Parts: sequence; structure tokens; C-alpha cells
Amino acid sequence: LAYIGNVSGMGQNSDGQYIGMSYIGVSSTIESNVVHDIGYLGIRFHGASCSVRKNYVYNVCTVKNDGSGIYAEALDFSGSVIDSNVVINSIGIPAGTTSSNYGQGIYIDDAGSNVTITNNTIADCGDAGLFTNGGTDLTYRGNIVYNCASQFATDNFSGTPSG
Repeated sequence: LAYIGNVSGMGQNSDGQYIGMSYIGVSSTIESNVVHDIGYLGIRFHGASCSVRKNYVYNVCTVKNDGSGIYAEALDFSGSVIDSNVVINSIGIPAGTTSSNYGQGIYIDDAGSNVTITNNTIADCGDAGLFTNGGTDLTYRGNIVYNCASQFATDNFSGTPSG
């Protein structure tokens, strides 16, 4: 998947726009994809027992801010694993906002929970390589993160991170 949502103003006014790949379901695998030059989220998934692995995601968040290469939000993702992915150059575009570059590598948002994030390589993000907003019971192991504004960050906008 490539060159999706790269023209500012061509999508609608919501976060469900400019996304390379979006999956909603359970017990599924998103594997061995190349996703690049995407205006907002590279790979977005919602569901328990999902495996997001061996994907190569680069040049995302080129039009919108506060997104990532791999993104999950607001659910109990019990049994889900984000493993052995490469995410490079999640830029984040603050133009038209009052914020900084919020391009994350892997982003667990809105109190998402019960995800294992292992063996990923993340580089060149405008903000954090690994980021959670109110996430709970997340496991991070064996990830390599470099040349990002921060390697790992948490926020409590959607709840207090715990576990």
C-alpha cells in the first residue's frame, strides 16, 4: 500500500481519514505488508487476539498529526501481539495546530490494554518511538528505538497508564 492521503484537505474532517490499512476484527493476522507514504496512520487495528507482524511501514503522518506507523486504540486487545515490525519516519505535521510533531512509531491510544509489543525496530519519529495514552497491562520487550524525539513516552489524557 502506498501514496494514500497525501494531499492535505482532500479527506473529511475526522481521524478515520488518510489511513493506509485499517482492520477491525478478532483472531486475525496482519503480516508481511509494505506500507509507505501515508498521510496519517500506516496500519490501524482493533480487536483481540490479533497478530501484527513483519510489516515494513515508512513515511507516515505526512499530512496529519498525532498518529503512527502502527496504531491501536480504546479496546481490550487481549492476546494481541505487535512483533518484528519496522517503522521508520513517522513524521507528524503540526501545521495548523498548536502542537509539536506528534508522529509516533507504535501508538496504543485511548486506554488500550493487554498488548504485547516485542522485537520491533523503530526510527526517525517526530515524537516517541513507543507511545501509550492511558494504556494498561502493556508488555514491551526487545524493541530497538533510535533517533526519535523520545524513545518511550506515556500520557494520561485517556486514563492513568498502569500495569
